Amino acid sequence: MINRVGVDRAEKTILTCSDDKTARLWSRKDLTLLRTFRVPIKKGNEGKVFGCDLSPDGKTAALGGWTGWDFERAASVYLYDTATGKMIRRLGPLTDVIQNISFSPDGKHLAATLSEGDGLHLYETRTWTVAMTDTDYSGG
Repeated sequence: MINRVGVDRAEKTILTCSDDKTARLWSRKDLTLLRTFRVPIKKGNEGKVFGCDLSPDGKTAALGGWTGWDFERAASVYLYDTATGKMIRRLGPLTDVIQNISFSPDGKHLAATLSEGDGLHLYETRTWTVAMTDTDYSGG
């Protein structure tokens, strides 16, 4: 099942993520598969990708979900270079499973929302530092 879809500003590439523990980058023009991204996985839920997005310039794929929870009891956002497929950074630790990820239209921020009322975490993409958090939520 596909959980989320992201697209770059130029609408040249599409990123999908799913419960099969992959994210896939597609050419929008002809829906050709360009690359498959895999976060660390384990039996059970570990590695299911619930949230994903492409940076506006299409150079970075951000993935999150049940990512790191079984290993560290903390989730992580994984960032990949779309040209090489290599992981370039891991953001976290986050206090619960990641439900969604979204780049701002100008690419200056990345937002991650978490389960169980753990709220919103906003990163500044130039330095990948936390710009703000809002955990004043009563549910997922």
